[in-house]
Amino acid sequence: MKPSRVLTLAVCLSFWLSGTAGAAQPADKIPFPPVPSELQTDAAWIYWNSHYSLDAAVTLWRSGIWNPIPGHHPDEPIPQSEFVNLLLKVTGQEIPLREDVQTIPTEPVTRGQAAKRVEELTSFNTGIANSKPSFSDYDEQSPFASSMSYVYHTGIMLGNGEQFLPNEPLTRGQAALVLSRVLMRMPQMSRPSSFEHMNSPLPEPAKAMAEKNKSTFGLYSVTDGQVRYLMVAAGEQPSAGYSVTIDSIRETQNALYVQARLNSPEPGEPVAQVITYPYQIVKLTNTTKPVYLLP
Repeated sequence: MKPSRVLTLAVCLSFWLSGTAGAAQPADKIPFPPVPSELQTDAAWIYWNSHYSLDAAVTLWRSGIWNPIPGHHPDEPIPQSEFVNLLLKVTGQEIPLREDVQTIPTEPVTRGQAAKRVEELTSFNTGIANSKPSFSDYDEQSPFASSMSYVYHTGIMLGNGEQFLPNEPLTRGQAALVLSRVLMRMPQMSRPSSFEHMNSPLPEPAKAMAEKNKSTFGLYSVTDGQVRYLMVAAGEQPSAGYSVTIDSIRETQNALYVQARLNSPEPGEPVAQVITYPYQIVKLTNTTKPVYLLP
């Protein structure tokens, strides 16, 4: 068995956030499937289905971070309160975190304000010391100067190539890109959590969870007294020979993050031509922390 190669999330990085998505997605991670066909006509997804931020929005949805709301368009500005609450959720921090976010303004968040919030709530390694972005509107005297540099060098906000436009409102689509990129980097801000891989025969709660959910890609959880079972399911696969491996579970003070991969058959390996539903279940000490699946 070997890790399958999966396609990097195809995001059309146009408008203000055009450019690369920062660190490439590792090739052995389970890909996030597209929006299921039954949701493509759902009122909440109508405006997102042909938008450049669709893959980022699906990533947040599949991870359990965000649900689209009917009538919300990805090109409309996102309120500062909504953006900060989602950012706190992505980074596994308490809401409200501290006094200055207890009364968050409801007016649209600007790109500069969004960058500042990301810098305040994360601590990622930029890999580049004392380097300034080359935006034509970068001003060292601006209150957003350090934040613009931070989000640019971490690949979280990339501007349109020439300008950062810190005073322009951040749209919901752009926010989806920003939040999904923060989510991908969360292993840098979390610590390892101990867990145990489960084998057959499974305890009844874990067995019931598997039977109910194995055909649908996703992360599932059930508690049984002092034990919590987590399952990552890869959904329907075209043959035997596929398996799921949960590589790590990491945690912050208020959230758990699961990293998993899909293993595929070796090229030319004889496998039964039957539909399969690979999954893996792990056991850990019961906790009420929300759990998110990292892309």
